[in-house]
Amino acid sequence: AGPAPPPMRDLDFRKFDILVVDDEEDNLDAFRFSFRRSFTLHYALGGPAALERLRDLDAAVIVSDQRMPGMSGIELLERAKQIRPDAVGILLTAYADLDVLIHAVNSGAVDRYIQKPWDSKELAVILRQAVTSFATVRENQRLREQLSLYTGYLEREQRDPIDFGEIAGESALIKEVTA
Repeated sequence: AGPAPPPMRDLDFRKFDILVVDDEEDNLDAFRFSFRRSFTLHYALGGPAALERLRDLDAAVIVSDQRMPGMSGIELLERAKQIRPDAVGILLTAYADLDVLIHAVNSGAVDRYIQKPWDSKELAVILRQAVTSFATVRENQRLREQLSLYTGYLEREQRDPIDFGEIAGESALIKEVTA
């Protein structure tokens, strides 16, 4: 199972992939400029490209704009959860359509939403929290799998105790034990 990961506060945030989705290259550039030194960023122009990218990218966080032609950010995050259920979905929206946002958060597709224009310091904190949350979920899965293997081993041991076979030997102690 490998060595245990470092405590969450010591996470190397650059080891986790973040997918940023927007239909406007300028918005992707703004994200790139603000966060490329702190995080490992990947980009997709729109929802369909993002879904295609998620087939081979184990994204910890998916940050999507809400208003995109063809597929909204909420729809993208709903579909992305089917491919990457552990990924943390963050929605960027300039319009606080509360009914839509409440539905999206309640459905589990959107973990956080941020109003545009975003503040880079605030968003950096939210991205770190999201990566930490993803890392915690993955670590818990790893520990559950390890525990399950160990439990299976213990059950087998209880069911099938080790048979040491015949004890052989000529010494006085062996003769005493086997008498």
